[in-house]
Amino acid sequence: MLLETFCALIEDKICSNSGSIFVSESLDSLDEWDENRTDHSIGRRVLFDRLIPFTRYRARVRANNVKGEGPYSDWTTFQTLPASPPQPTDLVEERSFPHAIEISFLPPSPPYGNTNEYRIRHTPAGQSSLSV
Repeated sequence: MLLETFCALIEDKICSNSGSIFVSESLDSLDEWDENRTDHSIGRRVLFDRLIPFTRYRARVRANNVKGEGPYSDWTTFQTLPASPPQPTDLVEERSFPHAIEISFLPPSPPYGNTNEYRIRHTPAGQSSLSV
């Protein structure tokens, strides 16, 4: 493996390339809708991407060299910023009346933030869309 070969060349020193070090990183989701991840990178900064809006995470890193992996850092916790929510799902007609209808649906998941309201839009046959 290229990483092992490079590390072997510099013996016991921390593997470096222009001031960067080889690190292992661990990212855990504290919410059930995302997965935990581990990865390896080179550098003094780690970019965690493909994160879900309004989700709690914790992260830690550790340095690696030819002698092995060092201990992980302490965990740091953070929450991503909210974003516009995805659509509600499972829209179902529950009851129908002569001049009304009762519907149900599941809230957006993941929520991407606190939901303040729902807007229902319906279109009577032969007319344009109306918001309620």
